[in-house]
Amino acid sequence: DLAASRRREIVHDEKEQLKVIPRGTTWATSEDVYARLSWRGASGLPVGPLAVFLQAGLDGRRQFYRWRLNEGEDPLRVRDLVTASAAAEIEWAGPRLTLIPGWRWQRSEDDFPPEPTFGPDDDPAAELHIAEDVSPSLALHWEARPQRLSFFAHAARTVRQPTWIELFGLRGGVTGNRELLPETL
Repeated sequence: DLAASRRREIVHDEKEQLKVIPRGTTWATSEDVYARLSWRGASGLPVGPLAVFLQAGLDGRRQFYRWRLNEGEDPLRVRDLVTASAAAEIEWAGPRLTLIPGWRWQRSEDDFPPEPTFGPDDDPAAELHIAEDVSPSLALHWEARPQRLSFFAHAARTVRQPTWIELFGLRGGVTGNRELLPETL
C-alpha cells in the first residue's frame, strides 16, 4: 500500500469577523504533507497449527503553520513526524482465534521559533523539541460463531501529539502552550 497527500488550509479574514485583538486582517496558513508505505504478507506462514501473517509500515509527515495579522507575521512553525510499525497476525484453529501483537515507533521534531516580542528583554531562545516514543499493542479476535458472533479485545500504549491550537492558541480566543509534550495513555 502506497499513499501520499497534501492538504492546505487557509483562513483569510479581511472582513475582521474573527474579532482578534488588535483588529486587522488575519491570514493563517497550515499545510500538511504526508506519505505512507505499508506491506502485509500475502499468505500465512504455517507454524504447526498456526498461520502467521506479517505486516510493516513506514509513515512520514511534515506540517507547516504561519499566522499573519496586518503587516505582522509570526515565524514559520514546522513539525516532522516519522513512524515505523510492525505487527503479526497469528491465527490458531483456523481464522476463529487471532492474536495480533504490534509495535510502533514514532519520532517527532518540532521547530518552533520564538514568538515576536514586545520588550527589549523578551527574547526567548528557539528550541528544537525532539521526542521518540514506542507504542506496543496487543489485540485478540475470537469468532465464537463464524460470521455471526465475534469478540474483540485490544490493549495499547498510545501517543498523541499536541495540535497547533493547543500549542499556539487562536488569536482573540484560546491561549496556547508551546511547551506541551506528546500525551501517552
